[in-house]
Amino acid sequence: MEQKKLGIIGGLGPMASAQFLELLTDMTAAENDQQHIEAILYSRPNTPDRTAFLLGESSDSPLAMLRDTAATLETLGCSVLAIPCMTAYSFYEPLSRERSAKIIHPIIESARVLKKAGKKRVGIMATDGTRRVGLFQNALKAEGIEPVLPDAFIQKEIMRLIYEDVKSGKPANLERFHAAAHHLRANGAESVILGCTELSVIKHRQEIGKGFLDAMEVLAVRAIEACGYAVKDGVTLL
Repeated sequence: MEQKKLGIIGGLGPMASAQFLELLTDMTAAENDQQHIEAILYSRPNTPDRTAFLLGESSDSPLAMLRDTAATLETLGCSVLAIPCMTAYSFYEPLSRERSAKIIHPIIESARVLKKAGKKRVGIMATDGTRRVGLFQNALKAEGIEPVLPDAFIQKEIMRLIYEDVKSGKPANLERFHAAAHHLRANGAESVILGCTELSVIKHRQEIGKGFLDAMEVLAVRAIEACGYAVKDGVTLL
């Protein structure tokens, strides 16, 4: 398979983009520098907040900057694009219509991984914006999986983990994290999706245990495959 250059629409947020690059490196089957993916990270942390716009708390849409970033990466020869920000996939349709590059969709791919694993009910930890748009709910339902959503209090705790902890450069409050996961499992979730890239950062910086599907890991694996490279033996998503 022809090897392709990967473009990363990054900075949404910066720590998640750094984590994504680390995942790409860790998960690629490579014995030397030359066997790794050629990738360009365009980090644009000044991109307007996706959740604030989707909730109507800001009139500043991120779409124009996402379009500009994607177009720039294509100009630089990237034929596969990845966005290490799940909420940004609320704008997937207009972006994919306008670009010739393949945009990896980790939310749809995550639902397929869960279906293949035989999961019937899956909990969702994600931003308010991702939840409002129904990104994970719709993808799971399309695969015959019932989504399990946190109640209003737990959803606020998840947002605190994302914004007050990871985006603020602090270690996550693991008591809060595990309370959210326990709440979802108590309501019938067989697995829990880490549906925000900041939650992926928690997984890779702190010990959270098993039973989670990390949507950013799914993004990394599918990006490696789409660019014509091999995934390292032993890499598992669930």
